[in-house]
Amino acid sequence: MESPLSFAAFLKKFFFSKPSSGGRKVMQRGFTLIEMVTVLAIITVITGITLVNQSTFNRSIILTDTSYTVALSIRETQSLGLSSKGFQGVSNAGYGIDFSVGDLTSYRQFADASKGLPTPGWCPTGVPNTVEAKPGNCLYDGPVRELVRKFDFNQGFTIGNFCAYTHPNGVLTKVGCSDSSNNALTALDIVFERPNVQTVITAVSESSYQSADTACIQISAPGGKASRYVEINQLGEVFVTQTCT
Repeated sequence: MESPLSFAAFLKKFFFSKPSSGGRKVMQRGFTLIEMVTVLAIITVITGITLVNQSTFNRSIILTDTSYTVALSIRETQSLGLSSKGFQGVSNAGYGIDFSVGDLTSYRQFADASKGLPTPGWCPTGVPNTVEAKPGNCLYDGPVRELVRKFDFNQGFTIGNFCAYTHPNGVLTKVGCSDSSNNALTALDIVFERPNVQTVITAVSESSYQSADTACIQISAPGGKASRYVEINQLGEVFVTQTCT
């Protein structure tokens, strides 16, 4: 019983001739219309699958790279905060990262150098009138006073969502998310300052400020077809993950 022809042998059968026993070339028959359409359909399907898979792979690579860029910018901010680098003549300031629903195509690195907004009770302020006194309030007070750098996403990537969590008695509890239907978060501020060893995470909504010990930021590919998550906890650990906490 003859084995099935390979695709290459199938093409060779119709495109090439072979010598007859008398030394003359005998042309094989050509494609019928049905055979030609079948071959073209196979080529089209294979090409389409290859292009789709390549596009998906490229998007996944760029998404992962973008997520790690966010994580590295948080690490950079942590280094600035723990070194108490001076900012515009202000010393001993902490440094932070701000995410806001008002701009989901970028995020901001800031120096916590002013008290334009009320200071939350969980924000370490140091001892007043000493070298350890802190000039800030653990919140982003706007570009005029505190903006160090703005990070813009490229190629259609956005912040899909951001959430804050606490763990009272070891039980994961959601403080809120930017996509929540009730009392949604409008901003999420993550601040590092010396000598405080704990990351200060503040969830901001229209009606309140709330302390959190874990923050999770969703990075979304164009069209929301895929996501990665950047997570940071109160110990200052930063992770890039497939899912949020």
